[in-house]
Amino acid sequence: MNQSDEEVLAASKRGTVIIDAGHGGKHTGTCGITGNQTRYCEKNANLSVALKLETILESKGYTVKMTRTTDKDFASYITGNGGDLDKRTQYANSMITDPDQTIVISIHHNGHPRSTTIRGIETYYYNGIDHAKKEYPHDPASIKYLPDSKRLAEEVHEEVVDIHNAIDRGIHDDQSFFIIRNSKAPAILAELGYMTNPQEESLIKSSSYQQKSATAIANAVDKYFKVFEVYESDSNKRIGLFDTSEKAISFASKQVKQVYVLDKYNQTVLYDGVNYSVYSKENGLLKEFFKLEDAIAYATSTPSTRIVSIANGHTVWSNYLDKIFVVRNSIGQELNRFVDYREAEKRAKYADQAYIVKETTNKVIWSSVSAVPVDNQIETVNLSGSYRITTSINISKDMYPNGFTSEKLEKTVILATGYDSADALSAGPLSAKYDQAPILLSEKDKLDRNVKNELERLHAKKVVIVGGEAAISSKVENELDQLGYETQRISGASRYHTNANIVKLLGDVNGYFVASGEQFADALAVAPIASALGWGIVLTDDQDIMSGNLSLVKGQTIKVVGGNQVIQPKVYDKIRGISGSIERLSGAHRYETLAVVLNEFSKELESEEILITTGTNFPDALAAAPLAATTSSPLIMVGSSVDRSVESFIFDFGRLNNVEQVKVIGGGISSSIVEDITAIVR
Repeated sequence: MNQSDEEVLAASKRGTVIIDAGHGGKHTGTCGITGNQTRYCEKNANLSVALKLETILESKGYTVKMTRTTDKDFASYITGNGGDLDKRTQYANSMITDPDQTIVISIHHNGHPRSTTIRGIETYYYNGIDHAKKEYPHDPASIKYLPDSKRLAEEVHEEVVDIHNAIDRGIHDDQSFFIIRNSKAPAILAELGYMTNPQEESLIKSSSYQQKSATAIANAVDKYFKVFEVYESDSNKRIGLFDTSEKAISFASKQVKQVYVLDKYNQTVLYDGVNYSVYSKENGLLKEFFKLEDAIAYATSTPSTRIVSIANGHTVWSNYLDKIFVVRNSIGQELNRFVDYREAEKRAKYADQAYIVKETTNKVIWSSVSAVPVDNQIETVNLSGSYRITTSINISKDMYPNGFTSEKLEKTVILATGYDSADALSAGPLSAKYDQAPILLSEKDKLDRNVKNELERLHAKKVVIVGGEAAISSKVENELDQLGYETQRISGASRYHTNANIVKLLGDVNGYFVASGEQFADALAVAPIASALGWGIVLTDDQDIMSGNLSLVKGQTIKVVGGNQVIQPKVYDKIRGISGSIERLSGAHRYETLAVVLNEFSKELESEEILITTGTNFPDALAAAPLAATTSSPLIMVGSSVDRSVESFIFDFGRLNNVEQVKVIGGGISSSIVEDITAIVR
């Protein structure tokens, strides 16, 4: 998603700004020095700025409402019940649907009855507490929003003064202007200069000055909304205002009542008032709770559940994961035990001297006691390269650190495009066909020098090119021929024809995965398992499966990977009609589907390694498939975080296997994700 797309997406989430262009119609406001002759008075300047401000704010995504967009008045007289100010304010209030997320800005330009030398910027908000007047009663809401009106006035005033490099005549709270004392939302009145000053009047009438005024106010509106609010969930009463989300969430998590945190600028809830989430091993998120005891009461009656703390993502309770992490003090006494290593480490660090034992292995895995050394540490191995091609080479080097041995019969390398992996989606099982051949990635029109060096280091004899010339051109093939390598190309008229030719080359298989040829993640999720188990991968689109590919799966054991949106029921039914047995493996999205696949074949995954790669940069996962298959390791694909369903699998894997290495494939994976996965499998 590019920046403009993000801005458009965010644009539907901003707050509401009501702009009041002061005066209008027969109520001209000040006409300054020249207005009586030119007919250009305050009402005209106010409207010009208001319209420019409307355009800017709408482009930023705010909902903008105007008290007027033309030269009009609301009543023939100004003050009193039913007057222009009364009706104008009533109209503004009628447009307020959520006063907490709305502001009112009244645009004005000033005038002085006696002096032509006075100039500068003034901003007003209502302070009925200190400056209430009986003859000018206020709406009670104006008092409720006094702190917000004050903050809005400060933001607007600073921006306007700065942009014009104008004389600062201050922020005032001692006036009882009708619209700000009767507004049902935070409100200010901005005086953007004196039209009774000849120099300032000339500026005020210019389009450039008006545009600057509008820009300054729009910038101030951004600053006003770029805060994080904490509200009580039951009353929607705001109890906190913070400049960062971290501060707001930290405050919210300490409350004894249920609360939520609102990102005011994006109008999104960051923390929804709950502290604990209950997850099912098979079905994902079940329910969320404010109190841990309520979460436990609910989860106890549901099999295979765990409770995750929203504050830190740690598992704090489970009815199927044993508390295998035991915290002991310096003399070996048990202090506590935990489901999640991260919780155990947190507890151990609070103690003066402590260590953690993993009960299933009886090994010390963390210690602050000098006399109790750590028995083993999980090593993090980074197989990332400077770009995707070198990442694939680093994987190859990890598989074959000394190159192909002389005893290895198949000295073959699979070469696939590094930039459009559609043709190579089903290439994972080819690795097993050629005796665990590594998959190297390639440029389209040239043989990368790093690939050339790796072929030489491996002592390769044969290169199998996957895909047509649109993927890897004949230039690359010819260069390989000239270097003395035997070459074989597997291709077809489309990705589905290429896929059919790959599957035919595999020969007899033990079963087939059917996966989308459009949504890459599902095919790559099963690639290591297909390679390890001697299965094939057949590709289809969401609407129909190519007849040639359909005939391949006739009478076979089939696992359809992906939900109804990825492979529609009519395709599933067509496959079911000719298959030996069929089952759909799917989740709500790619990561849940991955979790379903991993759990389905968990008995086949026994390893001292776990592989991590991104779920968005698919060539990395493609190149990693042979390594995962060779070591029977799970290939964990992640996004900006680890999906909770995938995390459930990792908990199980860590308990069943003595993991010694976590291998990171490719870039784009945060260190915090790697640390979390490493902690879970300890």
